[in-house]
Amino acid sequence: MVWAGISLGGHTDLHVFHGGTLTGVIYRDEILDPYVRPYASAIDLNPIEHLWDYLVRQVAALSPPPRSVDELEQGLLRV
Repeated sequence: MVWAGISLGGHTDLHVFHGGTLTGVIYRDEILDPYVRPYASAIDLNPIEHLWDYLVRQVAALSPPPRSVDELEQGLLRV
């Protein structure tokens, strides 16, 4: 699972969740606190489904395909 935020003025880094289930506590600690709260009053972070669709298609087309979470992360960062 990955997360990123974009706004009119830029974007956050791509955050990759390594293993396990995404819980409310993990989301708070790894996304809300470091990414959203510091910028919430200054910018509007909006998910864009078209971006995720593009990433999925680009990663699916990688050759050779990712075979591990680390390879998937590297592929996402390249795309």
